[in-house]
Amino acid sequence: MNFLKRDQTSCQGQLVSFSDLRKENRTTKDLFSWHALIDILNDYEMFRDNAGEEQMCCQCIRNTIFGNNCKYILNELNDQ
Repeated sequence: MNFLKRDQTSCQGQLVSFSDLRKENRTTKDLFSWHALIDILNDYEMFRDNAGEEQMCCQCIRNTIFGNNCKYILNELNDQ
């Protein structure tokens, strides 16, 4: 396995707001399962407790994509 880094700085997944996540009753566990950064998890938890500010979160839509703005791809190499 190796990691490929994308050059893009914009969201490579689905961009969602904290407000939309709260309306959908999403939890930090949900964000964790989307491979969100720990900082985003903390910020969202504060937002849910009415102590944080509105932000946008980049939801990585495939299990092999992760990182800030979903910029890393987990690539399995097959020896042939």
